[in-house]
Amino acid sequence: KLSEYGCSEIAVVCNTIHILSPELMEASGGKFISMIDLVAEKIAKIGLKRVGLLATPTTVKSGMYLKGLKNKNVGVVF
Repeated sequence: KLSEYGCSEIAVVCNTIHILSPELMEASGGKFISMIDLVAEKIAKIGLKRVGLLATPTTVKSGMYLKGLKNKNVGVVF
């Protein structure tokens, strides 16, 4: 586990890997920093109500951004 090496958080700059975030947290013993949550928080903070999403088919099909942005009352256009 990464926690044995002093790592308490994991940041991965890949949308698709977020599908496995629960497994990564469990396997590593660390907190997973969600790029999706950070994007959703920033969009909501600046007051946008609808955004366009350019993403791979896998990212779109996963619904990650749709769910994250919906939680912040932001609409998504694909």
